[in-house]
Amino acid sequence: MKLRSLVLLAAASLLLFTACKNSKSPDLLVPKEALMAIHINLESLSSKLSWDEVSKTNWFQDIAKEASTDSVAKQLLAQPAQSGVNTSKSQTFFIASSKPRSFYTGFEGSLKDAAAFEKFLHQVDKEQKASFTKEGDLNLASSNEDVVIAWNNSKFLMLGNFGADKYGIPGNDGPYSSGNPLTVDSLKQIAVNLFKRKGDALLGSDKRFAELVTDGGDLHWWGNYVSTIFNEYSGGMLSMMKVNLLVENTATAATISFDNGKITARSRQYVGKEVTNLFKEYEPKPISEATLSRLPASEVLAAGAFSYKPEGLKALLQLIGMDGMVNGFLGRAGYSVDEFIKANKGEILFAISDFDLKRDSTAYEDFDGKKSYIYRNEPKINFVAGTSVNDKEAFNKLIGILLKETDKIDQAKPNVSYKLGDSWFATGTSTGEVDAFLAGGSKPAYASKIAGHHAGFYLNFNRLFSIMQTIKEYEKADAASERWQSEKAMLDASASFWDEVVANGDVKNGVLTSYAEVVLKDKNTNSLVQLNKYLDKMYTLRPKEKAWDMSDAELTPIPAPVDSAR
Repeated sequence: MKLRSLVLLAAASLLLFTACKNSKSPDLLVPKEALMAIHINLESLSSKLSWDEVSKTNWFQDIAKEASTDSVAKQLLAQPAQSGVNTSKSQTFFIASSKPRSFYTGFEGSLKDAAAFEKFLHQVDKEQKASFTKEGDLNLASSNEDVVIAWNNSKFLMLGNFGADKYGIPGNDGPYSSGNPLTVDSLKQIAVNLFKRKGDALLGSDKRFAELVTDGGDLHWWGNYVSTIFNEYSGGMLSMMKVNLLVENTATAATISFDNGKITARSRQYVGKEVTNLFKEYEPKPISEATLSRLPASEVLAAGAFSYKPEGLKALLQLIGMDGMVNGFLGRAGYSVDEFIKANKGEILFAISDFDLKRDSTAYEDFDGKKSYIYRNEPKINFVAGTSVNDKEAFNKLIGILLKETDKIDQAKPNVSYKLGDSWFATGTSTGEVDAFLAGGSKPAYASKIAGHHAGFYLNFNRLFSIMQTIKEYEKADAASERWQSEKAMLDASASFWDEVVANGDVKNGVLTSYAEVVLKDKNTNSLVQLNKYLDKMYTLRPKEKAWDMSDAELTPIPAPVDSAR
């Protein structure tokens, strides 16, 4: 087994809930400039799902069978701790940039037995293709697969080339437009330098990150990539404005926890001083249940609400120096930012009640002159949406401008109904839905779940899977096929597992926070235990792929449909 493959397998095994005690110290071997970091709290995870439970799954057993001829892999799967890694502390995966458009990945952790770890690496390198060197008290192992592993007596670090050459942004001229992949020698030097870093040079010194990884959750996600990507890829007009104020000192911190019957996610968005002050000054009002009473009371697929202060949009444009440009653009249509602010009150609602696929076909002549057909499913969505109106006359002017612009493009004409009331504008797939929205007074059961926040979202898995099951029935002609049977069974299993998603967001004292719950049907069992069983069931039910053999292929024309939708 190749060094890269087995090392990745080792990392995965060590992350899969090995029994351990988590260190609360944020002193991790992660550079402060890391664009993204995932910190895994193994103590918490292993208290909810044991390695024994994972090893009994069908997918794990299949992996074990494939590794049965490799003694090292077999041992690693059975007892991951024998690799020498200290399973009493958590590990961290991260992505960082060493120079413009050159990204690398890292996986760091602690060692319990450095000699055992080195022995493990030599066992992996059966073909002796890896290079083992030493620099001071730091050991280095590398291969031609762009993997470098560095370790001393207490810590290990695995680095890999992120493949920036594959992720270069097209159309962006410059010496790094197609990416700048790192060589093995470069990765070695990065590893050596990381081991020399102390204190403020490490991510653990960032108070925001330190608070994140010590909050007791199961998984911690840190994102600090927006400003780096903006600085590396922006240019031209953006560099002459103050758009950078939107990304300066930004970071996202999120915690995921596996609780009984649900998976929860809490996040906090950090922004710069200027944007924080703007959020404080233009904090919106919470969405009330009275406002949400305009949404359908019937079972919906999804619904959402958003509250904002229109005046804040103008302040934001002025802050980043784009107010003149936006006014110039709107001015061509005879409108302005001030008129938009005057027209809107700052509340937006929407609900999707149904989703369907309309079967259609197109006939064509193939190469031998025979008629064949291309089938397609055209989506059809039933929805209603609306926005609160501050000044009816100003809003009516906005509608007129939008209609005039869409008239210029035939494909842009929406087949929807709309109506402007005294305090709300509503649009939807039917006049009845629009009228009901403007009338209000309904009592949707989901309203209380998203009310009281500045933003809210609701997704009904029961409705979603019901729609998907109906759509699946359209393919009933294929019911005898193994693939159809497998996909139908997976769909039914999912319908009995997932319940709903409820998410909300708030802006308080200039700080953006959000909270989301993915609720399961079983409210009493831990969600991680349930996920382990669910994923194993999906693995068991999945369609079994067959190897493609051209000798078995027989090209036949597609028969004409019995009833064309055209």
